[in-house]
Amino acid sequence: MVDRVVVKEESRDRIGQDVEKALKESYGELEIEVLNFEEVDFERQHMHYSEHLACFDCKLSFEPLEPVSFSFNSPKGACPACDGLGIRYAIDLKKVIDSALCIEKGAVRVMYGFNKSYYTKFLNAFCEQNDINVKTPYGELESHQQKAILYGNGGSVDFTWKRHNLKREWPGVVKFAHDMFKDEKDLSEYMTEKVCDKCDGHRLRPRSLAVKIEGKNIADIISMPIEKSYAYFADENTFSHLSDQQKMIAQSILKELYERLYFLFDVGLGYITLNRDARSISEEKHSVYASLLR
Repeated sequence: MVDRVVVKEESRDRIGQDVEKALKESYGELEIEVLNFEEVDFERQHMHYSEHLACFDCKLSFEPLEPVSFSFNSPKGACPACDGLGIRYAIDLKKVIDSALCIEKGAVRVMYGFNKSYYTKFLNAFCEQNDINVKTPYGELESHQQKAILYGNGGSVDFTWKRHNLKREWPGVVKFAHDMFKDEKDLSEYMTEKVCDKCDGHRLRPRSLAVKIEGKNIADIISMPIEKSYAYFADENTFSHLSDQQKMIAQSILKELYERLYFLFDVGLGYITLNRDARSISEEKHSVYASLLR
């Protein structure tokens, strides 16, 4: 314990010194006990404070924020799951499996054809040893048979390949496909784009998206049409509650945001959102858009 003190104006300096001493002695942390917390309408008696960027309730810690924390082009800001792309490539079973064909005729497209004899032998042997008819169209197979082909059933398969007798566990088409995609570059036709489930397509780390100003994070702002985000920053009431010191700090930042958004709005791009995929923007508008955002 560092001190016991009654909170009043005359104690301001004393409390400040107590806080500094407590933080120094306890490596940047302190706890305050309010004896009459119910009387002063506090929710709890003990309050924990820390100089560290960490939450002691959810056990998360953060690195100091810097501009690159909000850039998906930097490892410090980019979502680690999708590398800042906002999308992830996943296997599309509709492209991998042709339900109209039978196993024998190449229903599993990634395991049939040139240089795929090992997989074809393995698959055919699995079907034979599990009473799955390789001459029946995949779409007409029983549900449990389709699942066994896709995900395996934990059983081993005996088969012969290049005069070798092999015994392998069948892991399923999905596992084989994932392994193939890691090594081969020409299988993109079997993949499909999906919005990253970790960042919801916002391309940034969760800790970057957790930073909010006026209840909005950076994703909320860039998801607005430019005409709305421009109006948001043009409205003097948006940041009217800031102190004089905070206004001085924010002045140059807000001025630059306002000017850049005004330019986009003025050239007729008010309907576009800042997070819009560049592939969906015409070449002429893209050049204007890109020149400003450099």
